[in-house]
Amino acid sequence: MVQELRTRNDYGNVPMLVGEYACKSMKFNFCGNAVGIAVAVGPDVCIVK
Repeated sequence: MVQELRTRNDYGNVPMLVGEYACKSMKFNFCGNAVGIAVAVGPDVCIVK
């Protein structure tokens, strides 16, 4: 039996920075004074520095 996964309406359909390869780094530039990070982890978790 497949269970339907539910999320908030504003959680899934937004731009995201997604890593697709293990042991790789990501950088991004932004203009502002704060960044929000939501880490959707699974069996292949990451390190956020």
